[in-house]
Amino acid sequence: MHTCIDLFAGAGGLGEGFSRAGFDVSISVEKELTECETLRQRKLHNELLQTNQADLALKLATGEMDFAGFEKSYPKITDRVNKKVAQLELGTADFSTVYNKILNGLKNRKAGALILLGGPPCQAYSIVGRARSVGKIVLDNDPTALDKFYKDQRHTLYKEYLKVLSVFSPEIFIMENVKGILSAKTAPNASAGSVIEKIFSDLQSPFKAISDDPDFVKETVELGINFSEDGYVLFPFTASDKSDLFDNVGAGIAKNDFTIKSEKYSIPQTRHRVIICGVRQDIFKSLGRPGVLNEPPSITSVRDMIGSLPKLRSEITKEKVQAHKWAKRVKKEVSDLTALTNIDIADGCNTVEYPHKGQVVGNVELAKFIEDSLGVITSHKTRSHMVSDLARYYFCADFAERHGKSPKIEDWPVSDLVPKHANINRSGNRPSASGFSDRFKVQVWGKPSSTITSHISKDGHYFIHPDKTQCRSFSVREAARLQTFPDSYQFCGGISKQFHQIGNAIPPYLAYQIAKLIKNYLKGI
Repeated sequence: MHTCIDLFAGAGGLGEGFSRAGFDVSISVEKELTECETLRQRKLHNELLQTNQADLALKLATGEMDFAGFEKSYPKITDRVNKKVAQLELGTADFSTVYNKILNGLKNRKAGALILLGGPPCQAYSIVGRARSVGKIVLDNDPTALDKFYKDQRHTLYKEYLKVLSVFSPEIFIMENVKGILSAKTAPNASAGSVIEKIFSDLQSPFKAISDDPDFVKETVELGINFSEDGYVLFPFTASDKSDLFDNVGAGIAKNDFTIKSEKYSIPQTRHRVIICGVRQDIFKSLGRPGVLNEPPSITSVRDMIGSLPKLRSEITKEKVQAHKWAKRVKKEVSDLTALTNIDIADGCNTVEYPHKGQVVGNVELAKFIEDSLGVITSHKTRSHMVSDLARYYFCADFAERHGKSPKIEDWPVSDLVPKHANINRSGNRPSASGFSDRFKVQVWGKPSSTITSHISKDGHYFIHPDKTQCRSFSVREAARLQTFPDSYQFCGGISKQFHQIGNAIPPYLAYQIAKLIKNYLKGI
């Protein structure tokens, strides 16, 4: 069995894909406590299934037993699980600590290849993140903001990835980041794209890239570690008629070829991410380049993924409205704030549902990946909303139903329906916005959703459910499905933290497709 080290693991999206493809994710390193709790919960789930204890896995999924309860009743199992998760902040923790945690996780490693997974934190590279950090308004208020931005530690966290590469010398690595990394600069006057060029160069020769770090070299000497000077050849998963980035075999590969447009590969959202595959040079000389992702004939839509889940209603913030009066209260608000007629609000819905089935349609393999709940589907629950926002959600979903797209702020009527945000001008015949004009966005039934981001943890305005009768934002399970997390996947923490973990993750089904390519490639070893 091939073994994985998962760095910057988050809630485990990348690791889940490899685990489902038959790899052993022996150690996951993550700095956030709640994400580590989620990782332990998932690894315990997998451990229970592998030891034919589905009855206990069901108790874990439904909350009948929590992780602490398992630690008391089944300490041997949870001890194995705890060794597979390390809560460490890479870049802050001493490398000796990181090294020993990884080494401990690999103690029972089986024969097979070693794969390094990970996506160093990407906010500093994202286009939106750069705009917020060094946009004109920010610079006008703080002239030093530009220097602070380029000193941001998140720009160099990938070097922690290089350290593990140079010490453990895996046969293959998979590195993920945001698309904005392709245009990021290493300095204010550097050329666009200089960051990715530096990262490409360092990933080819990780030992060379970090050997000038005196603290790291000192630690490794004290630990008695022998560096590996193995180099790597870099490949994308999308350019089937080309070789590698550096023209080793045929036509060269452009940096944009490393961008994977998830909607092309059965992921029901337009999530575009840079994913780099590195193959150790000796493996490349023996096996050539890995395969590439296959595009299915059709996309997977929002309806395909969540259309079968039961209707819900949300709680109303700052109001105590009984369930049987909810539809009447919301209908009144919609009537008061819009000019719409024949208002249709779903009645008799709950705020939480535990369906036994929620069919994914249109893709048999994806359905098999997602529909793996042991009993009921959990986490189909909504957040609370202001009643005026419910009216806005209804207006947006009704607009999308009639026009096939979400309304821009210019499509809204000038009335109290328009939110009183600082960047919205409410004068004239139509409102206008100085920034984002789709602050309230409905996801359309027949298309992939827009990118599920961590912002979903703050509010649901950008993720409005397309069924106007529910006038709400996505539930936790709906967001998880659009990210292609299996139905059995449980997220720890409160609802905001659950949304945050989902939004930051790599879609597990995309990772699963990549993992199958790697597994097939490694058959040649």
